[in-house]
Amino acid sequence: MRIRNLLTLSVLLAIVLALASCIKDKSQVAKGEPAIITLSLNPLVATRAPLPGDAPDNVVSKLRVLIYEYNTGNLAFNIPIAYPTDKLEITTGKFDFVFIANEDSDPVLEAKLANDADVSTMSKLRALSFARSTFDADENIPMVTLIEWVDVLGDDEIQTPDMATPVTGTWHVGLERVAIRLKFEISLTPWQYADWDKKVYVNNIPSLAYILPERDNSASAVATYETFTASETAGAAPGEITVDTDGSATVLYDRLILPELFLLPANNVASKGMNLKMEFNSGDVVKTAKIGIAEDDFSVPRNKYLHLKATVYEDAINVEIYILDWTLEEMDEPELGDYRLSADKREMTFEAAGTAAQSLTIYTTYNEGWSIDSKPSWVSVTPDEGASGTVTVECTVNTGAERSGALVLKAGAKSWTINVTQKGV
Repeated sequence: MRIRNLLTLSVLLAIVLALASCIKDKSQVAKGEPAIITLSLNPLVATRAPLPGDAPDNVVSKLRVLIYEYNTGNLAFNIPIAYPTDKLEITTGKFDFVFIANEDSDPVLEAKLANDADVSTMSKLRALSFARSTFDADENIPMVTLIEWVDVLGDDEIQTPDMATPVTGTWHVGLERVAIRLKFEISLTPWQYADWDKKVYVNNIPSLAYILPERDNSASAVATYETFTASETAGAAPGEITVDTDGSATVLYDRLILPELFLLPANNVASKGMNLKMEFNSGDVVKTAKIGIAEDDFSVPRNKYLHLKATVYEDAINVEIYILDWTLEEMDEPELGDYRLSADKREMTFEAAGTAAQSLTIYTTYNEGWSIDSKPSWVSVTPDEGASGTVTVECTVNTGAERSGALVLKAGAKSWTINVTQKGV
């Protein structure tokens, strides 16, 4: 009887183990098995011509993928890709992925990235940075994206923390520019323009940008005063002066700079924030302004369009600050009335599961604030009206094909349209 019971238990145990092996979680797949991942990059496609800072600024000329073991931070794979080749031959396991586009814009950094010893751990990679000179020449802008805790489950099957279930097929990866697009727009009265020395000074522009967008990079390297010269020649770079018939003038500077945000906490103080200075009457009169996003915040995130509108007064310079989407051009269009309406996005894409909310920052100087003019029934915005600020945009679960619609904001006679797309199942 005992032998029979033992045999019965053995058979039952074998069945249980077999069933368990069939239904085990995909995330428990054996580590180190060969796997091929197919990439599709969405670099947000074009060159930096004719001027640094032009909107079409996202060509990928060269791509490198650094893959680190998530639990140790040690380098597992260092793969240079001849873009648009899009296959990664790696292994199964859990990793942190770093996608770096256009590293060749900084030859010194490019050499370090190609040397496994210089990027053998995530901490070593965090210490590397692009030089300021990278953004002063006419070359493709560096773009970097970090995606952590990625489960590679097999050929073309991955799962990131924001995915409810594993995804099979091509992995769509978006790239983010490391720089900031900066535009100064300075208004001068006829007598101010006559007395101005035709130079603008800006200090504390960072002289390096870390590869990874990490807030724990406390080391800060900022430049001393940098001088921008201006010219009345049409299309002059970096500064162009337009003189009206009454003698008043508008000065435009369009260029790229490095971000402040990822140098926190060292730069998150007034003394490290960017400053604007203009001199008149051969330096006898000096006027300055601090360029701060909020009362105690002098930081600007990468991949944004920083539009500064400065007005010179008797004893100071007043600066209006707008942080917008990189490709935004509407700020240059004539205003309707004396108020504004804009947002930091023109496109928003959501997963089918509808679980991940996204933020949208809205700017308006309209006295009565903004409201929603129209939107798809499956899109919600919280709050759905108000003054300038950040709102939350969400979508309901999509059980069918991909769908899209327009979210239209309104302020007075102005409107702002955001195309919303939700992937299908």
